Amino acid sequence: MTLTDYLIECSRNTDITVTDLSEVLVELKRIGNNINQIARKVNSKRFFFGNFNSVIEGQRKIYDAILNLTGDDS
Repeated sequence: MTLTDYLIECSRNTDITVTDLSEVLVELKRIGNNINQIARKVNSKRFFFGNFNSVIEGQRKIYDAILNLTGDDS
């Protein structure tokens, strides 16, 4: 059995779910850009923000939710 035949056979016996996360990923990228801008200002000492832990935890929850939707366990 060739690799192509094997993949075709596997796909016939598997439910394939397509999830469009393009809008979520665009928004997540925007949030990441905002966090990077804040981090640059904090590092340059022009801006002070006491604690990023809640921001980081929020981003982690969003990332984990996206992985759960896509079925990626990385």
